[in-house]
Amino acid sequence: MTTRLIHIAPELPPTVGGVADYTSILTRRLVEVSEGAIKPMLVHAGRQPVDTIDVDVPVADLSGETSATALAETVRSWTGDGDDPAVVLLEYSGYGYAARGAPRWLVRGLSQVCGNEGRPLITIFHELYADSYKPWDARFWVMPFQRYLTTRMATMSDGILANWDEAVSWLSERVNGTPLRMSPTFSNVGEPEALPDYSERTPYAVCFGRAGRKEEMYQQHAEALNSMLQTAGIERIVDIGSPPSESSYAGLNVTVSTTGIQPVDAISTYLREASLGLLNYPLHCLKKSGVWASYAAYGVPTVLAAERQPVEGLAEKTHYVLLGSYTPNTGQLSSISGAIRQWYIKRAHSRLSAKRVEQVIAELL
Repeated sequence: MTTRLIHIAPELPPTVGGVADYTSILTRRLVEVSEGAIKPMLVHAGRQPVDTIDVDVPVADLSGETSATALAETVRSWTGDGDDPAVVLLEYSGYGYAARGAPRWLVRGLSQVCGNEGRPLITIFHELYADSYKPWDARFWVMPFQRYLTTRMATMSDGILANWDEAVSWLSERVNGTPLRMSPTFSNVGEPEALPDYSERTPYAVCFGRAGRKEEMYQQHAEALNSMLQTAGIERIVDIGSPPSESSYAGLNVTVSTTGIQPVDAISTYLREASLGLLNYPLHCLKKSGVWASYAAYGVPTVLAAERQPVEGLAEKTHYVLLGSYTPNTGQLSSISGAIRQWYIKRAHSRLSAKRVEQVIAELL
């Protein structure tokens, strides 16, 4: 028996973005782990219109429409023909579907075809709501409505996955008996089957991600970074992605080589050879970070600019180092490299993510 999977996302390749890559990789993995029993059909429902979509499965382009009616009709058209069962899979990230991160139209459309008409719905939550407690921040005023719509989407869902522990806890308080799983974000720049020994790596650090986060780390933690890198014998940082301003790393005592946005093969080479990874990200959200997932997939020991707090399944000095806390030697870095690589293989690999979705589908049908 085959299952038609109507997979809804706010962005798809060739768009460069975490959710676009996640959706594309997960789609391929679902076909693989199900041995072709799952037949994906993609719906681009992002708020921004696109000119091209580059995927290898059937796709409906609703980009830019933000129409509950168009979404409902598309789902009906793909689930109404044939005898095979059908399931709707939603990638939920509010700002991808609505300018203020509150996609009422999306909830209305899915409430018609899933809530009222009974089609099974699985939701993967990439975000819940904007977390702001500053009245001068526009997010503060839309946060209550975002929370309301997220709750509506969760209670409508027949199965839920989220990629960080706090989201699982928040959602579990709002649903009753709905299957809910934690599924860490996987790497979107490759998942190598084998890696060279840590002793063969080149003594440079990689800093991967958004320019704003990198600038904040370079500026606010320059002293701690200089100390850490000097002790570790690292004289160069390879900055990958949107380049930060030159002034942001003027206080560093090492060379910063900015590469800009790179293709996957180039990023893979940088990560495979790096001795250290730098990341500015809240520790409690670490499992939802695509950068952390990439470092872990390539066994890159990570130095985090973050406040200390517990994270289920991950331990300081075993899976990561907090910037300014202590400087590990080469042997300790090698140990961390192996530990995060094993954690990734056992907890976060894209095959595991696909198997979790496949299991939820099986339970619903």
